[in-house]
Amino acid sequence: MTGGDASSPSQEEHSADVVEASVKPGAVALLVSQTDDVASLDDHKSLQDAFSSKPEKPKSPRPSVRNSLSPKNSWTGSLQDFAPHVVNIVATEVATFYDVFGVLGVPMIIMFVVSAAWTFMMAAIQIHADSMANAIMNTTEFDNGEFWLLPKPENSIIVSSVVLLTIFGIGYTALAVTMMFFYRAGAPKEDLNFDNISEEVVEKQIEPKGNFVQRLIVWIRELPADIREHYFTAALDLPKLVFQTLTLATYLRKGFPTAIIYYYSVLLLCNWLVACYRSQRYVADPDLIIARLYYTYDLFFAVFAPLVVLIYYVDTFDFDRAAFQTKMETLGVGSFDTVARIFGDPSQISSFCSAFHYLQFSAGSTLFYKSALNILSLYKWRKIIMTLIHNHHERQTERKRKASVKPVPRESQTGIIKAYLTKRLSEELKNCDHLEQLILAYTKTEQLPEWVSEFSHLEFLHIEGDYTSRRLQTMSEGIFDTMSKLAFLHLGVHPDLEQLPSLSSLKNLRYLALAVMDSLKELPSFEGLSDATDLHIEHLPRVATLPSVQPLKREKYPLTCTDERISAEDNATLASFGGVVCPPSDTPFSHEKAAPTKHSTDELCNGVKYRHCKLNGMDGMCYNTRMMVINCSTSSRYIAMRKLQIQRGVGEPCDPVEEAWLGCTNATST
Repeated sequence: MTGGDASSPSQEEHSADVVEASVKPGAVALLVSQTDDVASLDDHKSLQDAFSSKPEKPKSPRPSVRNSLSPKNSWTGSLQDFAPHVVNIVATEVATFYDVFGVLGVPMIIMFVVSAAWTFMMAAIQIHADSMANAIMNTTEFDNGEFWLLPKPENSIIVSSVVLLTIFGIGYTALAVTMMFFYRAGAPKEDLNFDNISEEVVEKQIEPKGNFVQRLIVWIRELPADIREHYFTAALDLPKLVFQTLTLATYLRKGFPTAIIYYYSVLLLCNWLVACYRSQRYVADPDLIIARLYYTYDLFFAVFAPLVVLIYYVDTFDFDRAAFQTKMETLGVGSFDTVARIFGDPSQISSFCSAFHYLQFSAGSTLFYKSALNILSLYKWRKIIMTLIHNHHERQTERKRKASVKPVPRESQTGIIKAYLTKRLSEELKNCDHLEQLILAYTKTEQLPEWVSEFSHLEFLHIEGDYTSRRLQTMSEGIFDTMSKLAFLHLGVHPDLEQLPSLSSLKNLRYLALAVMDSLKELPSFEGLSDATDLHIEHLPRVATLPSVQPLKREKYPLTCTDERISAEDNATLASFGGVVCPPSDTPFSHEKAAPTKHSTDELCNGVKYRHCKLNGMDGMCYNTRMMVINCSTSSRYIAMRKLQIQRGVGEPCDPVEEAWLGCTNATST
């Protein structure tokens, strides 16, 4: 070969190296820049073009660049003087983290930490639902911690939900840990062979033979990558959108407040619109900005929507806790005026219970679809994180290989049914299939018909009578047979009621009160009442014996009344003015004399609460005990209660004129 046409072997090898180096960065750039929700290698034509393109002639660096890369003659320092310090290392790590995840990196970590904390909180709610509800609503001191009477799922559901929620919480924590400490992991090897890659990404042509499933698979594989990704994204988004829509329908069916409905509807509408937009429009998004913003909003929707509902009820729950605390301190055990649940707003209580119960996994179906949604969420976020890390390593590889060819320039309503005075319940009530609370207080209802047993979702039943001639006479047999969810049963002041239905089906009953039933001959068996924690039986004069209390939960140390702890001198002092520590249980009591009369109501009180009055020669106070008519009550406990409220400045504002005898002044009335 002539000297003008021949090249030395070393020159040929150098030329081949330059050709190979000029091809690799272009192919890598194509792989990185065409990522949307997943980094894929499916655009075969573009890859073939990249690998088949002619190599560019290498250019030598400009003299100015060569001079800038060489050290100055005047520099006499050492490289040891520039050893990295801790600050430099931290700055480098922050810069690398920012290069991988961008400005959304820190918000993502915060979001994962909050999601993990909320998931662990959900696990705690499954175990201690009543305690958590009391802690949130500040009702721990009332009704022995049973103010809300939340439904209790089966033990198997509780155990399964706690285990799964713990796993999901660990999963969200692992996402945050991966972002903070493992974003350097998974770097590709330096000796990537793009010839092998080009062979791997070329799909084999499958003949469209076989059954329908095989033809469907072939058709899906032949779809363009972006279209296939859109279908896959829509399939992942659809389950949670359907679940959120069903949640809104539940809120509407339960009668949630208008503000909650508006809030949830706006979030859901935005979620649907964004999901439809993403599935119909392709936008190049190599840094997954759109995907991360959407899934961040989606996770916010899933995590904080129930939390906002709870915050709303905490803020709007109207219950004077301080005033009721004075009742508990002064009225003592045995008075139904100390049962806080009776005096709470039924609508607010029911709505909060529905919202809080939404956080519990009460059935296997609920556990399944909520677990599926968490799995989808973890899968999508892990996919995004690993894609961002992969893309970062690809960019790093591209930069290193470009640097080997040429210098790289530095870049610088729950429904409330009001029962009016009627002998029979309205037949329209039969249509309320999912009735949860039924309160009949002084409604003059004389009979509970058989169709009341159709209220299988009933959780709260309160029937209160009075001392007039029109009161409850009969309750149909078997009325409680289908009320397995009933947790609260209060039957008070029904002197004409001779027989009670069986209670054996009330396996979730926790509060039972049977009071003032002069004609009742026998108490039903307590068999089946294994969850009962509060039992109140008062003034049943014709009941000769109590049924066996063996089925009931028993305290290790039952409450008893004793005067052994008081000294003889103190006991004598107490007896000198008619006081006793343990009053005898057989003290005669006349309901007719205790019943409100025209004299004790209109003449003495005239509808004014806390007025001083005298009845039968005894000092009293006008008060509506147990939500009855304002009547002159001679009980000293109610007087002590009102005095304590005035001293603490709680409860209703006092009237300096009517309540001066209780210690009310102009200063305390404001």
